[in-house]
Amino acid sequence: MREAFKKWTLFWIVMVCVLFGKVDYLEANFTKYKNGTSVWDGKIKFGGRIRFRQEIKDGYYIPNGQKKVHDDLSLLQTRIYVEFMPTEEIGFHLMFEDARDFTEPHPYKPLVPYAYDTAFDVQQAYVFYQPKNSSFSFWAGRREVFYLKHRLIGTTIGWGNKVITYDGAMVTFEDKKFKLDLAYLNWVRPQHTGRLFEHTWFGEPANTLVGWLTLKDLFSGASLDIYTIYDDRRNGEDIYTIGLRAYGKIGSSIGYDINGSLQLGDALVGSEFQDRIAGAFYLDTWYAFDMPWKPTIGLEYFMATGDSHPGNGDYHTFDQLYATPHYSYGYMDLMGWQNMHDLNLKTWIKPVKGLKCGAAFHTFWLFANEDNWYNAYKKVQRFGQEDASHYIGNELDFIFFYDFAKYFTLVGTYSHFFAGKFVAQTGQSSDADFFSMEIRFEF
Repeated sequence: MREAFKKWTLFWIVMVCVLFGKVDYLEANFTKYKNGTSVWDGKIKFGGRIRFRQEIKDGYYIPNGQKKVHDDLSLLQTRIYVEFMPTEEIGFHLMFEDARDFTEPHPYKPLVPYAYDTAFDVQQAYVFYQPKNSSFSFWAGRREVFYLKHRLIGTTIGWGNKVITYDGAMVTFEDKKFKLDLAYLNWVRPQHTGRLFEHTWFGEPANTLVGWLTLKDLFSGASLDIYTIYDDRRNGEDIYTIGLRAYGKIGSSIGYDINGSLQLGDALVGSEFQDRIAGAFYLDTWYAFDMPWKPTIGLEYFMATGDSHPGNGDYHTFDQLYATPHYSYGYMDLMGWQNMHDLNLKTWIKPVKGLKCGAAFHTFWLFANEDNWYNAYKKVQRFGQEDASHYIGNELDFIFFYDFAKYFTLVGTYSHFFAGKFVAQTGQSSDADFFSMEIRFEF
């Protein structure tokens, strides 16, 4: 009882004093870069980012529950890009990326799939056509693409040392009332060989077809997304994801974002295929106060189905596809959008120019305790157990972003996981911690 009182007391103190940092570029469909330099009457633009981050993961869980791991990561990422537009409508974008991990090997690699030493390679290389006074645009090549705030198609949101990208092409039709994207994408699988230019173009794991329709400002600022994603995997599986999303604002202070997704197709379980039927849902609401420091409070609920009878009949575990859950279900990356419930209370402010600080408090449950607890990378965090509790635990997150001296950003994060009954009943159950500090130079 005393421990529970301490946890909730700490939580409410934090929620009053510290705030959750809102990242502005989560609403876009492509990664945006600040700064950059234009020359030759704007025909050429170039820029980049150099980033160093130190991470500490203490007491992290592994699937069999027999032990916990401690890991330190020292990560360096360098990205340089140039964009050439010979005309006002046609352009070419090229970006190179070098990602280094100075702390390899790691005690348990599934916890850090994007952190290993990665060869210097082409991160983005695409041509685009954006005719003026036309509803049509087009791009083709390798590009960072994301949808649904990175929850189905993601790019690591600037977090991962090796950023997710896709080979493919997209046609877009857009006017004041609607936007329609028709795309073919192929996720670029990480390949950690140490050789230059190693990543295979249009290789494994799947051919992904996306149809995404946005109906803008249907009423009172509300917009509607209707989407379908077909993932044809090279192992014989296919996943049809269809969804409906409504989002907008009520007045000047209340915002909302509601989404429901359904998955059909088949799943390869062991050596046999099963019929797939799974679903996911989220509700995100927030209120922005009109006062100094611009405080905002919000409440989120996420759900994704799991399988109560693994290996027996239909397959019910939702697949988050190529998501980047880092800013959705906690900074410790202990939870993905699979077999889960997550209730999150968040708040944020901007106390001074250039500074965003914040906190969030997540409560996690399993949808089906017979199914596994999956982390942000779709890996098993802990194997399920039929007679175990559904309650995984709570995560408390702190974060700040501070922009200074025009080109620099300092990012700090601390998170603590309070282990729940499911963890205690399936193996090692002491709490876990995460800390990171990052300095970025973006020009």
